[in-house]
Amino acid sequence: IRSANQSIAKKMIVGGVTFTVGQPGGKAGENNSSVTFPFYDRNTPSWYINFAAGNTDSRQADSLLTSYNRAIAVKFRTIGVRGFKSVTDSVISIYNEEGFKAAAQFDGNMAYCYELAIPLKLLGITSKETKLSYNIKLNGIPIHGTNLQLQTYGRDIITYTGYDGANVQIGKATPEMIALVLPTDFSGQYDLVFK
Repeated sequence: IRSANQSIAKKMIVGGVTFTVGQPGGKAGENNSSVTFPFYDRNTPSWYINFAAGNTDSRQADSLLTSYNRAIAVKFRTIGVRGFKSVTDSVISIYNEEGFKAAAQFDGNMAYCYELAIPLKLLGITSKETKLSYNIKLNGIPIHGTNLQLQTYGRDIITYTGYDGANVQIGKATPEMIALVLPTDFSGQYDLVFK
């Protein structure tokens, strides 16, 4: 996935991307397997990237690019996995023995690039299957949080309930913030052809 749009890139970074594959004969969302990267939990808080505002010269842009990519290398260390019969852990390192690969980085044009690879053997696909269903979801901000709400404190504020039960304020309910907070996704299906 590649995004040159900063709002979409921020959403991919803050909430991660979940790729779901429907098990053979099913649809994405039914008996499925999913991979989320980057994965955040209680011990790994999400990275809320704040893109530099205004115009920058080429040296400043290079410095920002380097800074962002260094932060990604430090912060994006875990992958969330669900529904794979041979994988016992729900959170694995990017350096795993199962064969999952995940990486992200900004390219020279400051577009966010995300790559994910899942070993086909883990999906249980056989030559009898003809379809592969998938879903790609940008998760939005309240990862593992609950109770997303719109509160009025003299102005509309988006909040959610955090791990510890505390009310977390995300920000003013602008159209941009609502788009950042709420998950968005799309689904599709591939026809499989075996040699």
